[in-house]
Amino acid sequence: MKSNNYTFVRAVESDCPYIVEAINESEKMGTDLNSYERIFELDSKGWNSLLLSMLEEDIEGCELSHINHFLIKQDDVTIGSCAAWVEGLNSNLSGLLKSQILSFSLGIEKWKSALESLKIVNEISISRKINTLQLESFFIKNEFRGKGLTSLLIKNVIRNFKERYPEINTAQIILLGNNISAMKAYQKAGFILKEEKSTSNSNISNFYPSNSKILMEKEI
Repeated sequence: MKSNNYTFVRAVESDCPYIVEAINESEKMGTDLNSYERIFELDSKGWNSLLLSMLEEDIEGCELSHINHFLIKQDDVTIGSCAAWVEGLNSNLSGLLKSQILSFSLGIEKWKSALESLKIVNEISISRKINTLQLESFFIKNEFRGKGLTSLLIKNVIRNFKERYPEINTAQIILLGNNISAMKAYQKAGFILKEEKSTSNSNISNFYPSNSKILMEKEI
């Protein structure tokens, strides 16, 4: 799909190295804090290698597979992306699916050692609504920011899913509560704040630069 000199495509396996960068930058949110590395006690090299191997699999339903990522390109160069899927499609809940992928990829002992950390981050976890379009892991390269590309990407991803799943009528985005710039971008795209969840547990700062998450929604 093409719009205003930009091309929108679904990611393929060769895009996995770019998606590694996109997920990491979305997670770090301009900081050095990568929650995955902290939770699973991995260095950047170890986490990137693990993430790449997970992304190469064809698994519908969460951000840990390349087939759930959509790219915006200019002159065949990827300049932005996001993950998108229908929550609960074929009875696949993204949270459970993500846990299964991570535990299998990490190994059961590494997964078990992370359970206490996972309990802490789950204190601000927000449930996703079944049969809604989920948007996640937005990333626009620095030199292309401020051009409305997030809204354009959202518009085209929604159009793609509505063509395939016309019964879907709600899109959701979950983000950290202190990500004000992203919140404003999503508001410009028509999303409104629906829910906020916070914790007083100071240990959350070991994993996230915020003690809260928010849910934004848009009727589509």
